[in-house]
Amino acid sequence: MFDEMSLKKELSYNKATDLVEGLVELPEKKSDACNQALVFLLRGITVNWKQPVGFFFSSNSAPSLVLHDLLLVLLQRVFAVGLMPVVIICDQAAANRALFGGLGVTVDKPYIQVRNLTLVMSSMF
Repeated sequence: MFDEMSLKKELSYNKATDLVEGLVELPEKKSDACNQALVFLLRGITVNWKQPVGFFFSSNSAPSLVLHDLLLVLLQRVFAVGLMPVVIICDQAAANRALFGGLGVTVDKPYIQVRNLTLVMSSMF
């Protein structure tokens, strides 16, 4: 599952890593303070477990092309460790609808077959 959440804009200096934290990462790294976090989480269906597997900071909602690339990389890595994703859960934000529309999801076909996806990356990576 994935979702975005609002954050309070705040920058802080991490002395241990010598980095300023709280800067925008999506769609590319910038020197602006972020106000959104995109979080990816895996959850078991037959076994009760959940694990956050990625988070990214942005100043606005992540565009559908960025979501597309991140989702395909995540799916590739999930399969690589032997997990078998069954569903992808998200809300109906405009970028999420555009993402699934671009993956061929329609009212008549409300699913994607993950095993047939090819890793097509945008120029972002």
